[in-house]
Amino acid sequence: SLWSLAPELRWLTPRTRIEVSGEYRDFGTQGRGATGRAGGSWFTPLAQPVGLELFGEARGQSGQGLAERGAWEVGPRLHLAGAERGIWVGARAGMDAMGGTYGWEAAVWRRFGALSVQILGRQSTQSTDVTRQGGIDTLAPPTDTLSAATQRQARVLTDFGTWLRWEGRRVQLAAAGGVRYGLVQPGVSPRVPGDGSGLESSRGRSSSEGWWQADITYWMSDRFALASSVGRHPSDPSLLAPGGRFLRMS
Repeated sequence: SLWSLAPELRWLTPRTRIEVSGEYRDFGTQGRGATGRAGGSWFTPLAQPVGLELFGEARGQSGQGLAERGAWEVGPRLHLAGAERGIWVGARAGMDAMGGTYGWEAAVWRRFGALSVQILGRQSTQSTDVTRQGGIDTLAPPTDTLSAATQRQARVLTDFGTWLRWEGRRVQLAAAGGVRYGLVQPGVSPRVPGDGSGLESSRGRSSSEGWWQADITYWMSDRFALASSVGRHPSDPSLLAPGGRFLRMS
């Protein structure tokens, strides 16, 4: 048997936003798995129309078919917003399965009555140490045992996406789509006979992956809602999680 439970809780005030979500999956005799996310933001005005947001987020996963990993990030965002349009820029830093991370993000949004549109771009860099793998160079001088045995490796992820949202009295519809670009920069030098490095040349591998999502939310009361979501999420190197299709109800 296969079933899952995906609750989601939100607490919103004019200055505070807290969101907690999770998913528990039961694969019967094959095992179980769970994922979770908790995030929060605090807003304060600076000088009209500029506002400051301080945010933080933590994610984790464990169980069948999932690497037991966690990730977190914190940072500030500056908002320049009016009643019908706005922009914001932000920076963040944290830790994930690869090591330390840092990045930037920016978005522009506009409302057209009940319909709102947002275009967002973000980039993050993940850094970690990898062991140098070298072949035998017979023309090289003796190996320098005092040299560092590791090199820095960086993975740069760039995301672009567009969000559309329509808000009715009790029903909300949303659709989103975008592309994630990734670039691996192994940080090793080309192998040159006689230079003593013994390192093979390694090119950065670039790739891209598309994603999309469609949501429908029905508010049963001012505090409780039924939500359904379908789509395809991209790979998440921060948790070593592959991309794939999903269908979720909460």
